[in-house]
Amino acid sequence: MFFKRTAIRNDYNSRDSVQQNPVGFRHQIGAAQINSARLVLQRLRVPKQKDIAWQDFVIAAAKGFRKALLRHPNTVPLMVPQPGRPLGLTMRDFAGEIVERGDVPEHLVYPIIDSTETLAFGAALINPAQIKPSRLLTTETKHIHLRAAVAADALSNDARFEKELRALVAGWEVVIEQERQAESAGSTRSNGSTG
Repeated sequence: MFFKRTAIRNDYNSRDSVQQNPVGFRHQIGAAQINSARLVLQRLRVPKQKDIAWQDFVIAAAKGFRKALLRHPNTVPLMVPQPGRPLGLTMRDFAGEIVERGDVPEHLVYPIIDSTETLAFGAALINPAQIKPSRLLTTETKHIHLRAAVAADALSNDARFEKELRALVAGWEVVIEQERQAESAGSTRSNGSTG
């Protein structure tokens, strides 16, 4: 495993113990951790072609980010999606270029990148051991609606994440279209048409 070859020291080194205490990281961030996080990002597999549709790119990038975080849960504290994060800026810049080329309004480029990355980060943080939802509920739970919803979900964790991600991207497509329609209606009115 990758982390056995590094100098990372952490009270929570296994996926199981991270699952039990996902926010219980009790160490100072040092050079070894930062270098390990950089290696994880370097190994991140995302489409390299620039002519890819922005939707396909952000889906592939978010899936790759989640997969990297699940493989190396000790890097999670270093990967918190925030504008000032020193790691992953080159990839975010490339994502911005792809999304801008996809005829996305400039003011929506960063929210699209941020929301897909945040979904990937949250999915990895909430369930790093990838336990099936049905195993997280006890049979005597009083939450009958939640139990029924979980029982009806036949998707794997990976398939569920991809469906959630596609729903997020579809939502952004709706927002983009609504803004285009509003802009078009505004320009029609400013040109003297009263419709």
